[in-house]
Amino acid sequence: MTLNTLRARVSKLNPANSLFGKIFIWFWLSVTTLLICAFIFARLIRGGIDVAEPSQNELTQGQKVANFVQVAMTRGFAPQRALRRVASRGKWQLMLVDAQTQALTLGFPELMLPAKQPMIALASQNQIVHASTPSIDFVGPFTISTQSGEYKLFVGRLLRREERRPESWGLGLIIILGIGSLLCVLLAWRLSKPLRELGQASKAFADGDRQLTLKKALKRHDEIGQLANDFNTMATKINASMQQQKMLLANVSHELRTPLTRLQLASAMLQEKYVGDDYLSRYLNRIEAEIVTMDTLIGQILKLSRMQNAKHGLGGVHEHAFSSLSLNDALGQTIDNLRFEASANHKELQCKVMPQCALRLNKDALASAFENITRNAIVYAKTCVWVSTEQTDSHVHIYIEDDGEGLQEEALAHLFEAFYQANNKRENITKGSGLGLAIAKAGVALNHGELLVAKSSKGGLRFTISLEIPPPQTDPFSK
Repeated sequence: MTLNTLRARVSKLNPANSLFGKIFIWFWLSVTTLLICAFIFARLIRGGIDVAEPSQNELTQGQKVANFVQVAMTRGFAPQRALRRVASRGKWQLMLVDAQTQALTLGFPELMLPAKQPMIALASQNQIVHASTPSIDFVGPFTISTQSGEYKLFVGRLLRREERRPESWGLGLIIILGIGSLLCVLLAWRLSKPLRELGQASKAFADGDRQLTLKKALKRHDEIGQLANDFNTMATKINASMQQQKMLLANVSHELRTPLTRLQLASAMLQEKYVGDDYLSRYLNRIEAEIVTMDTLIGQILKLSRMQNAKHGLGGVHEHAFSSLSLNDALGQTIDNLRFEASANHKELQCKVMPQCALRLNKDALASAFENITRNAIVYAKTCVWVSTEQTDSHVHIYIEDDGEGLQEEALAHLFEAFYQANNKRENITKGSGLGLAIAKAGVALNHGELLVAKSSKGGLRFTISLEIPPPQTDPFSK
């Protein structure tokens, strides 16, 4: 057996490395803490003793009771029995203190006495006082002398409920419940925090953040830590598999272009050879059109793969492809071209003045994304497409809206998926390959932006491109 294996087995025996063990230990730790707090507060909140001058009636009554106790103890009754015998004659609560040993003898339950030491201290005084406790009023000490020694007697009267002083049990209970709640909150926070982190990581992973890993939760050695470790392993394998698929798709698409080029060349040669054959030319033209369609589709797949790979640092678009540009510099020519296309389709493209703030952009990727979105809006618009912008302290938002039929809410969630084609109510619209908006999404993501879609108040869809404004760079040599 190796040392690592032995350590692993010993680690499994540690209850702190198990979620069950942690809850079990925390439960008993909480119970013990609450019991200790209850005991401490029970000692602290027990009412003190107030000392005052007794009335003449209290002195007379107390001396009378002391004489009864003196007679009983002189006859040989033990202190406890003497107190009970005298107390049975009236509603008195009697307490006897041995003057030499300070031993305390009570004629009532001990819990009714809030504190022993203050009463013993009063017994050492010669002056008779009125001592008030939360539930009993005492008068004493009265001296009782017997053959066995000298005693100090306190004669008490049990207070009625309306006469008793309020105690702090309610405050103590609130404090104890507060401590218990705090311990429960700490346990819940300790357990829920890594689960929330795992949930956020799962959502981010589902939204496309393939590089996310759980680091804090991995420091735990219980089941949550094992779950986080399994999540990271799963994310790593899925990410590697998806990257391999993307690379394979890009490579296959690239390799398909060679036989397509040969087919185009063969088709062109056949058309030259059989230039007078209308029947054969018609089919050759059909073949040529399908080749062009396949070549366009492969070009779109390659473009999407390059953008996605560049986003994850796998090549394609490098850092030098980014430059500081304004939106007008990046999209001005594209907007002119799209305005011409809209006019050719008897529609209008309205574009407001764009902000002149400098952004760090990949011009080709952003222009491609903007072009795909706006061209899609032109196709589905009835009469007009609106392009507007909004600048905040940290972002620039580009809005693209149309007055078309729009889509159902359930279709909007899948609109940026590759090869997804939503069912549109409008007729006479040729559907594309379903890659345009996926390329747009990848192009915006490559520019560290966000692309959203929602229903527009104008009837169609409203696309929002959000781009970050880089913070201003300060001159290190400036004062």
